Amino acid sequence: MEDENVEDDNTTETADAAENTGAGESPGLQAARVAPYAGAGGGNTLAQRVATVYLSAMLVDDGRPETNDLPVAKVAFQTDPDHDVDDLHVVAGTGTDELRLSVAVRRRPNFVRSHDKTQKLVASMLREVASFGVDERARVVVAVAEARTQYGEVQELATYARENADAEAFYAQAAVKGRWSSQVRGRLEMLVALVKASVDGGATEESARVLTWQLLSR
Repeated sequence: MEDENVEDDNTTETADAAENTGAGESPGLQAARVAPYAGAGGGNTLAQRVATVYLSAMLVDDGRPETNDLPVAKVAFQTDPDHDVDDLHVVAGTGTDELRLSVAVRRRPNFVRSHDKTQKLVASMLREVASFGVDERARVVVAVAEARTQYGEVQELATYARENADAEAFYAQAAVKGRWSSQVRGRLEMLVALVKASVDGGATEESARVLTWQLLSR
């Protein structure tokens, strides 16, 4: 992956780098955090360091939270021009238990409407999710360089999205007073606005809400 794809943002939010991963137990739009590795060459890209995490898991037949703990079986760089999210392709498990991850590697995405680079990222992820169709074994993942509050909020929303069978149930849960924190509800509003701005040709508020649930749940 070229360095310009590992983008920065203009946020002032700070956090310590994660030691391993910040991804939750369920798949979805995940903010999988990967810490820098001691001894890594200065020219190594973030994508290479992320790949090292998956390759290390594959060598010991181990899984990761974003693979539902299924052992990593295959890791590939940008091998399929038909995919919109192709920094890394990861296959975990085998047969009917197989899970395929399309991984976008970004150093510090900013999940707000005004961040142009993240708009482009979300647009590519929406296209990728649309290409999955009804294939529930395909997932999208965002790998990031460090822990930030907003990434935890996005992961929490992804977990909630997977717990609900459809967008209607998801937003009904969000509307229950005290069920979610105000910060997470606020992040959902920001994500809907970001998705709405990212859709090619525009989107209505209702369609943006459905697309946001679809993205979070995959």
